[in-house]
Amino acid sequence: MPTCSLFVFTLDLEIEFPSHARNARKHSNTKARNLLVYPVDKPELPPFKMPHRFRTDVAYFMTPAGEEGVPELAAGEYWVRLKDARRWLDELVFEVVSPLAATSTAEIELTEEQEQWLEWMVEHEVERIRLEAE
Repeated sequence: MPTCSLFVFTLDLEIEFPSHARNARKHSNTKARNLLVYPVDKPELPPFKMPHRFRTDVAYFMTPAGEEGVPELAAGEYWVRLKDARRWLDELVFEVVSPLAATSTAEIELTEEQEQWLEWMVEHEVERIRLEAE
């Protein structure tokens, strides 16, 4: 039976951009690159700012609909089980299942932003969230 292996390589590269490229990046609109994470069940709590790429990252953390304890969610809402958030913070990794073979998994280290977001979620006991562009 064929098997699937996952290899992760980390490259430590230093890239020097031309001065005109560095200046263009300084003046770009960074607001368009941020998302706000709103705690749906705690409207008194201010939203948490995350980079725009979190729009796809949230899929790694959400608890699928139909799982025990997951309420019915409106379009654009996500449920992140508090016990899972605590475990990810304790371990500083989350697990990803291979799209090619459900039995193949890999552990991915939390980014600094993901760790800060999970700390916010746990501190305020937030499970239902909604994402909006800033």
